[in-house]
Amino acid sequence: MTLDQFPQFRVADTTVEDGIVCYVGTFEPTPKVSESWMGYLFTKDRGLARGRFACRPNSTTIAFSPWDAAQMELRIGESYAYIEGYWGEKAALVLDHAHRWERKEFQPQDAFEPEWSGRNGPKIWGKAAEHVGEPGRIIPAAWDHAHCAICWAKIAQYEQPYGYRSSDDDTWVCERCYTQYVEPRSLAFIRLA
Repeated sequence: MTLDQFPQFRVADTTVEDGIVCYVGTFEPTPKVSESWMGYLFTKDRGLARGRFACRPNSTTIAFSPWDAAQMELRIGESYAYIEGYWGEKAALVLDHAHRWERKEFQPQDAFEPEWSGRNGPKIWGKAAEHVGEPGRIIPAAWDHAHCAICWAKIAQYEQPYGYRSSDDDTWVCERCYTQYVEPRSLAFIRLA
C-alpha cells in the first residue's frame, strides 16, 4: 500500500479559531470523519502529523487542527494523505526514520501493584520503574510480556522471546512485523474501510 492510495485531504484555506491554527479543506474520497476525529496527515517534509478533524457546520469542508502547529505547515492547494488515528499510530512507527530499532530478547521486569488493589488478587498497574515513590508493592518479574505495537502479538520469554525494541521508548514490534513492515517502511498492514 502506498500513500497515494489513502484518502487525500486538499487544503483550501487556513484560519485561526480560538487561537488554534485550522486547515480547512475537502477529502477525496471522503473517509469516515466526525466531530473531534483524530487522524494523521502525511507531509513529505515532516512525515506524519497528528491532529483533530472537525466537520464544518453547513458545509462540505472539514477543518484539521494539528496537535503541534509548529510541527507542520500545510500549503493551500496541496493534498496530503490521510490515515485515521488507529492505523496512524502504527504508521508513525513504520515511517518515522528517527526510531532506532534493536533486536532484543524480552526479559521480565518488576511490576507495580498499587496499595488500593488486591481484593480479587494482584492488580498489576504497570512497570515498577514507572511508579517510583507511589504507595504499593513491587512484584518481582511480574511484567512478563510486551505486545507488538502493530499486530499485538505477545512477545514473552517462553513464547516469542525476541522482538525489536525502539531505543526511543519501550515500544516493541514482533520479528514478523519488523521484517514485513518496519524494515521496508511498508504500510501493507493497514486496512482501508
